Amino acid sequence: MNVEELDLTDGTIKITYDDETTEIASMTSPNVVVSDFDNTNEGINTVSIDYFGKETTIDVNIKDRTIESVKIVQEPTKTTYIENEALDLDGGKIEVKYSDDTTEIISLYSPNVKIVKKANNSDTGSGNASIEIDYYGKKDAFNVQVQDVDKFIADYVVDKDKDEPSDIKDNNLRNIIIIISGLLLIAIVIIVVIKKKNNKGAM
Repeated sequence: MNVEELDLTDGTIKITYDDETTEIASMTSPNVVVSDFDNTNEGINTVSIDYFGKETTIDVNIKDRTIESVKIVQEPTKTTYIENEALDLDGGKIEVKYSDDTTEIISLYSPNVKIVKKANNSDTGSGNASIEIDYYGKKDAFNVQVQDVDKFIADYVVDKDKDEPSDIKDNNLRNIIIIISGLLLIAIVIIVVIKKKNNKGAM
């Protein structure tokens, strides 16, 4: 089974206008319409390229290959969830190995990657949840940590209590020292002013 989609990256077409000027356009331009791509049969496949009603073609070689295996090579960045929180696949990637010994890295967001069990299923509960991915029948899985809401909040509060005291104490001590220093400075200025007034009065 051939599953690789048409990749037009770096492909260009030359456009000639009626005033004999020319322009180079990318095949990935939204104005370029591609049709007749068929990756189900081995051999040469002629693909049609249409640009505002003007057509040309390119030939692509379809090789017969099958998927031998898939494996997760990079797990998603987010690994901890609360119950019913949506699964975040950012950063997740799989490696697809084909029968011709070639490999391909694919994002978990690829439309052909199916998530068999999500972390926001109601039957997940607290603890480890196995997230299984399916790519054309080949599977792999990774784990995430799921917490109930109460435990998540409690852990968050505990973590904050652990992180804040030393910083808060340092900041408070600094603030107290600054305030005391300021008050002492003001007191000294007042004393000096009063002495000067007294001295002038005595004269």
